Amino acid sequence: MPDGTEARETAARIGLETARDEARISLAAVGLSEEAGRAGFRFNLLVNDNDGGGRESCLAISPGLGDGKDPGLYPVVKF
Repeated sequence: MPDGTEARETAARIGLETARDEARISLAAVGLSEEAGRAGFRFNLLVNDNDGGGRESCLAISPGLGDGKDPGLYPVVKF
């Protein structure tokens, strides 16, 4: 931590920059059934950090997105 910077001030600043988004996707919207949910399917999600000048960075659930697409690396989701 830089000299003169308080941990409390840093934590407060980080807290102000944090956002939470929630999305709900119906099974029908992506062509899945309840049976597919029970059997399991590969799923990944990537969120881009783009303030208008192109992607600065990204955050994904697992590897396999961002630098190419490799569905074999996506985790299996079951419900």
